[in-house]
Amino acid sequence: MNKLKLFSKAIEQYEVYKPGSLTWRNNNPGALRWSIFQVGQRSGFSYFNSYEDGFKALMWDVEQKCKGNTRTKLGPESTIYEFFTVWSPTHDNNDPLKYAQFVARAVGLTIKSKLKEVNEQIEPIQRILVLLNNFKTEKKKDIVREAFEDLRHWFNDLDVETSIEFHTLDTPMIPIITVNGLAGLDYVIQPVNILDSKIVNKYIEPFIVDHHFVVFCYYQENPGVTPTEFHNFLLGSLVTQLPVLEVSNQSWIEVFSKHELLHGWYIRAIHGGASVKDDVHTTEFGNIVVKLKPYLSLIFNRDLVPYIFKKEEDIRGFQISWSRKLINLMKELISKLI
Repeated sequence: MNKLKLFSKAIEQYEVYKPGSLTWRNNNPGALRWSIFQVGQRSGFSYFNSYEDGFKALMWDVEQKCKGNTRTKLGPESTIYEFFTVWSPTHDNNDPLKYAQFVARAVGLTIKSKLKEVNEQIEPIQRILVLLNNFKTEKKKDIVREAFEDLRHWFNDLDVETSIEFHTLDTPMIPIITVNGLAGLDYVIQPVNILDSKIVNKYIEPFIVDHHFVVFCYYQENPGVTPTEFHNFLLGSLVTQLPVLEVSNQSWIEVFSKHELLHGWYIRAIHGGASVKDDVHTTEFGNIVVKLKPYLSLIFNRDLVPYIFKKEEDIRGFQISWSRKLINLMKELISKLI
């Protein structure tokens, strides 16, 4: 667990996050007064939809102060004690010295330690490159960036230190090819449209060095493209295509990226690199059921393509249920690999 997360966990402990407390009722382990991630405020404090959202907001707030990205005048050269004079000031009936001593001990530092030590960079276990191609608006790019930022925090919560790098491309639209079935499965699914991997390679190769996974995102105006599939293996990196439709929201992008990274973790662990992409759909890993059947056929025929849904609430319900399956599966697999 990195120091930033330990630091945030110590704040949670000091703020007495336990059943019945205000922080617990608000899903606000850091007792934040305001956050860009909050749903609203209760009793003068932020509240969140879940503990996970509240803890993510806490870590983000701490990280921004450590980097000097706030109006508090805190920055990398500020001390832990100075941090808590801002975080928990005496004029609000707090004891910043006691608070600083408690948190500093938890992360193995002192109150005179610099915030840059709290936010020190740790060599990531996985490095992800996201290429944004032919997006018409910055707004749509931002949705993709936010989805992958959530993904980074999610992996970090699993103690899988993850870095994500973005590059914008503006290439001619790449020819689409159509295949029957999916990844060589033993039953036929409706035709699937994907981009020609040889042409994709031409554009991604200059950026690919030292990344475990490359996600080639491209804006697709018209429906009819499969959401994601590992489709390529280039220069030591696994490459997946992610068509982003007009209907694709942040949750949708995050869910299917997790699915593809599950492919990647499996291939890295079992095959050390090149492998057919359908292993995650068809194989068991020890006592972990990695294959996604029996609901796979239903998903690929109906649920996996959100634009087929008629009602937005159906999309949200699917995203929630599918996310839970992926999260549980990913946690089990990663725990066996690291």
